[in-house]
Amino acid sequence: MRATLLTAALIIAAMPCHAQPPRYVTDALRLEARSGPGTTHRILRYLESGTQVRVLEDSDGWSRVRAPDGEEMWILTRYLTDEAAARDRLTAVTAQLDAARAEIAALNEELAALREEKEAVVDSHAALSATTDAIAAELAELKRTASAAVALKDENEALKSRSGDLAGRLEVLQEEYVTLRHARSRDWFLAGAGVLAGGLLLGLIIPRIRWRRRRSWSEL
Repeated sequence: MRATLLTAALIIAAMPCHAQPPRYVTDALRLEARSGPGTTHRILRYLESGTQVRVLEDSDGWSRVRAPDGEEMWILTRYLTDEAAARDRLTAVTAQLDAARAEIAALNEELAALREEKEAVVDSHAALSATTDAIAAELAELKRTASAAVALKDENEALKSRSGDLAGRLEVLQEEYVTLRHARSRDWFLAGAGVLAGGLLLGLIIPRIRWRRRRSWSEL
């Protein structure tokens, strides 16, 4: 029977532990924690300001609490607050401020890195644009060179064709020259033969003409 009552008491004592949120010892310098709900009970320990405790039950202005180390004790309810002590809150706010400052510093570093990266990208873009312009100029020059080469090729083909025509004409002129030369040689040969024949003919005629004249004179 006693074991059953003890078990029930433990269950009842544990139920408020899950029902109420954590509470904190107020900003008093040191708070007396007693073995029972009243000043007649002995002091078990002193709780420092800002100590987090779990309230198990309330009775006539006193609260039975459990300390972080698991020890249970009674303290005056009016010294409990739902918020941490100002000192602890200041410490937490300071830590948050330090964390925010560190985060801001990290963000500033990241921003500086992003700016440097942006400048590098801008420089790279400028260099790429310059390279593109140079390539475009070189391509235009190649196109002009190719056009000139095509024109030169066409001119060369035209010159080759004209050279072929001139070579054919030269060959014709050479044949005509040979023909004329042969004809001239033949004419000279015929003229020489004519002169020779004429000379022979005169050689035959002239003596007779002279003889006849002499004969005529003698007859006179």
